[in-house]
Formats: sequence, structure tokens, C-alpha cells
Amino acid sequence: LTIKEFLDLALDVLFSHPTFATKQACCVFLYDETKSVYKMTAMKKFPDELLETCKEIKAGWCICGLAASRKELVYKDCVDSEHLRSV
Repeated sequence: LTIKEFLDLALDVLFSHPTFATKQACCVFLYDETKSVYKMTAMKKFPDELLETCKEIKAGWCICGLAASRKELVYKDCVDSEHLRSV
């Protein structure tokens, strides 16, 4: 089982729970030390139009990069003005 397969299964379990079943999207980033970026490794229900933009992010960039740089969870229920910009 690869790490990607494991994460895909973990997201399947998460989205099978009623609390998360109606959520719009979720993804998991892993840090690539060679490029100093976070790479989207697993995703569920992620919008196709954001896949290219969000496939690699730097710490501090967009909401996901902000979460990584702060080392905390950040929840957003929609794409808003904080997305796709440096914070």
C-alpha cells in the first residue's frame, strides 16, 4: 500500500461518515523537501478547476499554505477572497 493509496482510503473513510458526507471537498498535502512545496497527494470531491492551481503550494500561499505555515487546521466551506493569494 503506497502513501497515496493509504490517504485515499483514509479520505474514503472520512467521507463515509455522515458528518463529512455532504462536504464539498477535501485534500491532503505532503511536503516535498526537494522543491520546498506542499504537493496535493490525495483528494475527494475537489473541483477540477482548482486541481492545477492547487497541485503544489508554498507555505503561506492560499488557505492550505496558511494552514501549513501555522501548523493548524483551517476550515473554509467555500472558495472565498482568502483563497489563491499570498497571506
